[in-house]
Amino acid sequence: MGFRTETGRFYRHWRETILRPELPQRLLRSDATRFCSRAYYPALIGACALGERILNHLVLDLRDDYSHTAEHADVASDASFSNWRRMIVALSAWGVIDAEVAILFRTLSGLRHRSVHFNPKTYDSVREDALNAITTLRDILQKQFSAFGPQPWFMPGTPGVCFIAKDYEENPFVRRFITPSAVYVGPLHNTRITENGSWQFVDWPPDVYGAGEISDEQYRQVFNDRTPESLVPLDGPHVPATILGPDDVLRL
Repeated sequence: MGFRTETGRFYRHWRETILRPELPQRLLRSDATRFCSRAYYPALIGACALGERILNHLVLDLRDDYSHTAEHADVASDASFSNWRRMIVALSAWGVIDAEVAILFRTLSGLRHRSVHFNPKTYDSVREDALNAITTLRDILQKQFSAFGPQPWFMPGTPGVCFIAKDYEENPFVRRFITPSAVYVGPLHNTRITENGSWQFVDWPPDVYGAGEISDEQYRQVFNDRTPESLVPLDGPHVPATILGPDDVLRL
């Protein structure tokens, strides 16, 4: 059974903040705080601005990977960073966001336009608009950056955990936004709590798995059929699982 560079998989271990830099999750909480404090207009503007920042992060981090596409010219300059339509079209064409996430961004774009540009009706709908903006932004984060879900880059059929599918290990979005919050493990890994109370992933040494290539289906079967006896013992010979950085996949 292969391991590491040949056949290992990325275990998607949840961290609260997965969008780099570590701002959006905290800013979303601050928007929710403003809303609960009845500061509806600042909450509305803040959520819309944060949506634009997320689009900017996606385009900035990924556009060089798609320089060969027709859409790249539309977002090649920083002048495009306030043009939601261009950014959404480009990210959709690149397969970074799906149709559902694109609709959510368009919904947030409409709220931004109505609230930033003068509209007397904003006074009457500011609370409803603020709540809509915050929940829409929350849905974007959950659908695009979640640790669990039906996203195509996750291997299906592994209850309780998510692994990145082999076909998506080189995907630019996965490599830059998902992999940095992942650890690299074989199917018989184990977890333990360290002295400081944090979780640590441990695994068999590479020679235990052996050489060779296995598919996602084979990996899933070994993972689902594993027994307590087959897991790497916490008190025996094991190696710490590798915490990956955004460039590690390129070196594998």
